[in-house]
Amino acid sequence: MKVCKKGDYKEVAKKASELLKEGIGISEIINSTQKSLMNIKKLNKKIK
Repeated sequence: MKVCKKGDYKEVAKKASELLKEGIGISEIINSTQKSLMNIKKLNKKIK
C-alpha cells in the first residue's frame, strides 16, 4: 500500500475512487484511516 504525505489530497482522492470502484466502501476507507491515525499517535507518544 502506498503512503500519502500530508497535503497529497489529489493522490488520496484518486486512491479512494479506485478503491470505491473495486467495491470497497467508504466505511472501510474511514476505518483504515482512523487506524493509521491511531498508530501515528501511539508512535508520537513513544517518541516523546
